[in-house]
Amino acid sequence: MLCCSSLYYNRWRSNRSDKANLLLDYIIGQEFRGQTEGIVESFVEMQMQIETERRSYEAQWKRRDQNIRKALLHATHMFSSIKAIVGNNLANVPLLELAQPKDTSNDA
Repeated sequence: MLCCSSLYYNRWRSNRSDKANLLLDYIIGQEFRGQTEGIVESFVEMQMQIETERRSYEAQWKRRDQNIRKALLHATHMFSSIKAIVGNNLANVPLLELAQPKDTSNDA
C-alpha cells in the first residue's frame, strides 16, 4: 500500500511542477502581457472619460451657478425697489433679507 501512496505522491509532485512551469511560461509570455495591457488600457481610458465628463459638468455647474446668482440679485433689486415705493405695507420675503447671525453665546 505504501508503494501506491508513493507513486501517487510522485505523480502529484510531477503534475504540480508541470503546472508551475505552465503558469510561469504564461506569466512571462506575450499573452499575459497583452491581457494585462488590455486591462490597464481600459482603466486608463475610463479614467480619461471621467475626467472629461467632470470638466464638462463643472463648466455647466459654474454657468448655472452664475445664472442663479444673477437671477437672485435681480429679484432682490426688484423687491427692494418696490419696497422703497410701497413702504412697509409690502410683506417681507425672508429669503431676500440678510440672515440674522445665530447667538452662539448659549452653546457652551
